[in-house]
This record gives sequence, structure tokens and C-alpha cells, in this order.
Amino acid sequence: MKRRIFLKLSAAAAFAKRTGERPNIILITDDQHNARNLGCYGDPLVRTPNLDNLAARGTRFTHAYAQNIMCAPSRISMMNGQYVHSHGYYGNWGPIPEKPVWMTTWLRKHGYQTAMIGKAHYGYRRVRSEFDYIRLCDRADIDPKDPLTNDYFKMLVSHGRQDDHDVTLSQRAGNNVPFRSKLPKELSLEWWTGDCAIEFLRNRDRAKPFFAHFSFQRPHSPITPPAPYDTMYNPDDVKLPPSAGEDLSKKPAEQQSAAKRSAYPYHPVDQRKLKEIMAMYFGLITSIDDNVGRILNELEAQKLTGNTLIIFTADHGDFSGEHGFFHKNLGMYEAIMRIPYIAAGPGIEAGKVRDELVEQVDIFPTACETAGVPIPESVQGLSLRRIDKWPRKASFHETEDRKGIRTARYRMTFDVAGKANELYDHESDPWEMTNQYENPDYQNARRELTEEMLRYQARTEQQTNASSNRPAKRQEMPPGPTYDLWWDNQAWAAVKRKYGLK
Repeated sequence: MKRRIFLKLSAAAAFAKRTGERPNIILITDDQHNARNLGCYGDPLVRTPNLDNLAARGTRFTHAYAQNIMCAPSRISMMNGQYVHSHGYYGNWGPIPEKPVWMTTWLRKHGYQTAMIGKAHYGYRRVRSEFDYIRLCDRADIDPKDPLTNDYFKMLVSHGRQDDHDVTLSQRAGNNVPFRSKLPKELSLEWWTGDCAIEFLRNRDRAKPFFAHFSFQRPHSPITPPAPYDTMYNPDDVKLPPSAGEDLSKKPAEQQSAAKRSAYPYHPVDQRKLKEIMAMYFGLITSIDDNVGRILNELEAQKLTGNTLIIFTADHGDFSGEHGFFHKNLGMYEAIMRIPYIAAGPGIEAGKVRDELVEQVDIFPTACETAGVPIPESVQGLSLRRIDKWPRKASFHETEDRKGIRTARYRMTFDVAGKANELYDHESDPWEMTNQYENPDYQNARRELTEEMLRYQARTEQQTNASSNRPAKRQEMPPGPTYDLWWDNQAWAAVKRKYGLK
């Protein structure tokens, strides 16, 4: 292990010696982004020119995968470089395990300024302990007793537009029901995130290199793009994926049940409704891309582009019409587990498209090697700077009750209850429409995938024990005014009295 770390440190140190200064690192993420829905990934409709340009001057990974189907577990895997069963955090709410070391703590220890802009989803206390510079927008990251600790909401209050908060209106209309935001684009979540990212870049500590996480809260719900993004895509132009109208009778019961409800958020009542929500979803993606462009322009204006590693990815995907669904939480499918993944900057080849299996756990070691610092023993990922000698043959993801494996050819999901086992052959079935788990012709493949899962579990078990984590039970934030404080009229009235607001 010491030899491996020395080699990585030496490669990064050589880069720093050539450039004369330590590289900056920017992680740009969005939330719930189907990897198909970018221009550079082959979508003929969705316009993402800035991310396409980033991919052209860097490397685009075609087989990149999330570690979990939900936000927080995947985000924590990005930050500590561990698989979910190792860091022990399976749910979206509850206390975050203290160990192992996070990328932010590690880089700060080695002289980096750290910044968090947008949606962290780490909780009020943890996010404030990990970052030097903070601007937050998600309700998971604020003091539950004070909505004005939400920087985005505080901005809306300063403009007298708090009642037009997209989250507020979407909660009243129903989750994932698409409609035009009442806010102008300049007050949207996307534009605010871009503004705050640019503000950080201009006000950063110029005596230090920086690690910044610019995290867009959408295209996750609320699906409420502002003008002009709400009409940018005509639903009639949306082409549904081949699996949109598939027969779900042989799919797991949870999907059949969701389809029978025939309503948002999972299974719209008809394909026209599905196209309408996807058109709005695409509008949010283009709004995010526009603000990525604003950030990249600021980097160029400050002449930081050549010395800044930029990684763009998502915390997980979205069905985006596949199997007739929208949203997530209905199994481990390619639509949910595969994510966009683009890297550009020092040590990353330009103009490349790579098919190797990469994961969220690879971000931490890539940042370490770029920064010229050793990789902690707890990290289970691999550095993207060594993609030419990539050893990984399978990607792994997991929830509390399921394990998933993806190889170049197969995807298999193992359900501990035995009710939702699935095996798909991407060579003949790229849209995962025919479950081969019980097919006798696939039993050898099933055995080999199961054995590889066991090897993966065994390989990571020692690091799991060494990190001294106690796997956290899933916890949900309690319902009521504490959770929905800033759209609860009575609670909001109390806050206004406290701050003397009208």
C-alpha cells in the first residue's frame, strides 16, 4: 500500500513541479440526471453545449455508475471514497457516520480551501464542519428551526418572493407535477447556484488552492423550470425510449403496483403526460448547462482553466421515460444507476471517450492524485488518472435490501427477500426489458456474477472494519412544521416576527 501511495504522490508532485502551483479541483454535480440526456451522450434533442465542450476538452466516460439509488448515500460515497456498505449510510436522513475521512477534511488538511455551493445533503452540522465557504439551498442542510439558514430561501426573502419558492408550490401541486415557475430565471435555483459559484471564485482565498463542490439541486423535482426553459422543448418532439410502453407483468411487484396507480410521480397516466414532464425536465437540464457555462467562463476569465481539474457527474439517474416511468426508487436499472461523468484538466486526456467501468468512489482518489497528496487507506475507489491500466471489471451498487452488479455485458440485482431478483443481458437487451434471472441458459452468468459480488464484498470488508463505522439505520426526518417550515404559514409567520420581516 505504501508503494502505491508513493507512486501516486510522485505523479502528482511532478505535475505541480511543471506548472509551478498546485491544481484546483472543482466537482460539479446535478441531481437525478439520466446519462442519456446530454448532447455529448447522444441525445438528439437536449441542448447541453457547455457540457459538450467540457467533454470535448476532457474525457467522457460512457459506463459510469452511482453507488446507490438515492441522493445522500451516493453523495457520501463521492466524499469518502467508500462503497455504501462500508460507510454504512443507506438513507436520505439521519446522522452521518463520523468515519472514515472525507475528501474535504483531507484536502483541507493539505492546504486546500473548501467550498460547498448548492445542495450538499449532508445535514446542517456536517456540512458546516467540512467546508470553509458555504452557500446552501436544500432543506436537508439547514437548521430545521430556521429557514433563513437556507441561503437560497434567504435570497428569495430579500426579493419578497418567498411565497413563490418552487419547492413550496410543487409540494402543493404534487411531487413531480410539471409547471412553469413563478420565478424569473435570475431567481431560479440554477441561476442562484451559478451566481454563488462565481461569487466564490472571485472572493476565494488566493493564497491557497481550492476544492469546490458546485451542486445543482435539479433536474430532480420540483420540475418547475422558469421561462424560457419551460417552453424550450415541445413535448411532441420528445422521443420516448423503446421500453416506455413495455409490458410490466414480469417485472417486480413494486413496479407493477406503481404502474397501476397511473399518476405522478412514477407512472404518468399516459405517454403524452410522460412527454410533458420530460420536456420540462429537459428544460431544467439546459438551464443547468447554461450556468455551467457561466462558471467555465469565469474560470477562463481568471486564467484558471489550465490548472483546474473539473469533474461533472450526478448523484444518480432518473427513469426519464424508460419502462414508462419518471423519477426513481423502483429498482436498480441502467436509467437510475448510470450517470453522466466527464473529467477535464491536469492529468486527464483531452478528446477521449472511455468505456471502462468508473464509479463515484473514484472521485476522492482522483482528487488526491491531482492535488499531490497521499490517498487514505480507507478509500476504495481508483484514480481516473490511471484509466489506461484500469483493473475494474464490475461496478457495484447497493441499498438496504439489494445488491447490484454491472459488468460490460450484464446487470444483475440480488434481492435479499428473493422477490425482485433480476438479470439483464445488455448485449441483446440494452433497455433491460427481459429478465433472465430464472432462465436456465443464463445460470452460468448468474453464478459468475454472484461470485464476483462475493469477491467485492470480501475485498472491501477489511476497510469497512478498519474505518470503525457502525452502519446507520435508515432514518426519515419527522413530518410536520419542522420539516416543511418555510412553506408552513403559521411557522413562517413566527419566523417573520423573529426577524422583523413584513
